[in-house]
Amino acid sequence: MKIRIFAVALAMAFGATCRLAADTETIGGYTWTYRITDDTAEIYNNNVIAVSPSLTGAVTIPETLGGKPVTSIGWSAFNYCRGLTSVTIPNSVTNIGIVCFAVVPA
Repeated sequence: MKIRIFAVALAMAFGATCRLAADTETIGGYTWTYRITDDTAEIYNNNVIAVSPSLTGAVTIPETLGGKPVTSIGWSAFNYCRGLTSVTIPNSVTNIGIVCFAVVPA
C-alpha cells in the first residue's frame, strides 16, 4: 500500500512539471517534435523521428518551440539525417544528447 501511494504521489509531482506527450510544430518546412519541461522545450526523438522530413542541407534549429526556449536536443534526435551539411544551434541550447548526430552507414 505504501509503495502504491508513493508511486501515485511521484507521478503527480512529475506530471506537474513535465508533459510526457510530444508536441509538434512546423517551422522552416520541417515538423519538429518536442516536449515541454517546466519552461523550456526539448527537441525530442519520440522513438520514431525528431524532425520530418529528414533534415537536409544547412539547417537552423528553432530558438523556440511551443512558445518556450529550446534548451535541449534529445538523444539521437537527428539520427539518419545523411543529407545534413551544417546545423546552426541557438545559444539557448545547453544540452545535446548522446548520438544526437549519429549517421548509421547505409
